[in-house]
Amino acid sequence: MSNLSEMSKEHERRLQARKSLVDWAMRLNDQAAEWDLESVKHLVVLNAAGVAGSTTLLANGANAAALKRALVIVLALFGAGVILAVLNLTLASRSFDTMAKDIHQRIETELDGDWSVPIDAHVFRPPEKGRKMNQWGVRVAVASAVCAVIATGFLTYTLFN
Repeated sequence: MSNLSEMSKEHERRLQARKSLVDWAMRLNDQAAEWDLESVKHLVVLNAAGVAGSTTLLANGANAAALKRALVIVLALFGAGVILAVLNLTLASRSFDTMAKDIHQRIETELDGDWSVPIDAHVFRPPEKGRKMNQWGVRVAVASAVCAVIATGFLTYTLFN
């Protein structure tokens, strides 16, 4: 009877651990979707608006050679910002997907595997897989924002001087 009671307790612990890990993986997937949307809304739109504005200025009134050169530089910076924002979108999405897969793999190997091995706290550690990709995504997002800020500053300086 004691053995059956212990198995029942172990089964309950594993079910609870499984639920916690599945919830964690689902939160990561939600974060990925939110991150993707926010990246597109802020970085791509900002830089794409800069591309449109710079192109319009270049096409309509840039007669002076210095102004044309400045607008080409601004256009290149905003264009790079768009490319970096799309790269950020891809890296963020892939990193969160990789993290969620790591958690699901833990469920399969640690919880659904050999019940004679007790559940260890390491199953709840933050995922290592996808972490570096996420860090690169953040760096790329910062680079995209920096392109927008530099391009905006350069454009403002050029137009008012």
